[in-house]
Amino acid sequence: MKADIKGRLSSDVYIDDTLLDVVVKDGKVTLHGTVGSAAEKSRAFYDAWVSGVTAVDNSGLEVKWWMRDELRREVKYVDKSDEEIRKAVEDTFLYDPRVASINIHIEVKDGVVTLSGMVDDLHAKRVAEQDAKNTIGVRVVKNFLKVRPGKLPTNLTAMRDPAIVENVHDVLSRNPITDRLDITVESQNKKVYLYGGVNTFYEKRLAEDVVSRVPGVIDVVNKIEVNYRWPWKSDEEIKHDIESQWYWDVFVNSDDISVKVHNGVATIYGIVDNQKESLAVVKDAFEGGAKIVRSFLEFHGDEKDKQKHTKDKTPYYYPEYFYDFYSSPYYIIPRV
Repeated sequence: MKADIKGRLSSDVYIDDTLLDVVVKDGKVTLHGTVGSAAEKSRAFYDAWVSGVTAVDNSGLEVKWWMRDELRREVKYVDKSDEEIRKAVEDTFLYDPRVASINIHIEVKDGVVTLSGMVDDLHAKRVAEQDAKNTIGVRVVKNFLKVRPGKLPTNLTAMRDPAIVENVHDVLSRNPITDRLDITVESQNKKVYLYGGVNTFYEKRLAEDVVSRVPGVIDVVNKIEVNYRWPWKSDEEIKHDIESQWYWDVFVNSDDISVKVHNGVATIYGIVDNQKESLAVVKDAFEGGAKIVRSFLEFHGDEKDKQKHTKDKTPYYYPEYFYDFYSSPYYIIPRV
């Protein structure tokens, strides 16, 4: 049994078993030693569950920074000057072919990025906002980009709402996934409204993304309803998958947070640097399989975010999945 456990630990690419010791007595496994992160400690716990094991105790594993992967930053959020942020956002646009040819004006003040100028379609506007939000040091993005089609058709009737609706239907029918969806399309003043029902949040998000690329569309209001059924997973599986999501998320410092799962409800505790990390933590919890997320996260990094966050013990309650973490509304209900 001990040999099996050591074999699993040594073959796990996410674990450095150099300083790990395994003790087995009467089916109970006790782990001692040093690991580089809380995620690595959790993986060691799950790897120790081999045939014949009745209990695993990993409380003897200490998390030490010097054991971490050299390629992984110790601090995910670093202070950047406004000029450094502006240059980073500018470089991001330069290397993203979806917006590289667009002249976007960038202003930064206290970590708040303001985008202005004109883009050819709604998709480019949303991509630019997402790129800016993904840049280290950015707190908030104000997107004032205006959608102005670069090439107007010679027949101006093609830019009117009935023609836009026809074009939207045509684009949806040419996509192999959206083609089979029952979606109703309306347009008013070049703003497109989507109605209907789909089975997954991915289908809802994809339909909106496809429509955002149609020439002449300046905005999309996505009122598609998701007939979502939570896929059952055991609490242990959900906890493991959530911790794995956190470990690989560049926006999350998994060493400062923890999760408990009961009947599919994930309750999150710990400290985050800002609102971006807080939302990433919750998003990952749903990606890991949680049915509902209750967040007791506290802020310690950004004073402005800290002031907005409640300091009492009331959790934030997330009853639905974020269908688009970066550019669409997510649902939050504070519960007393």
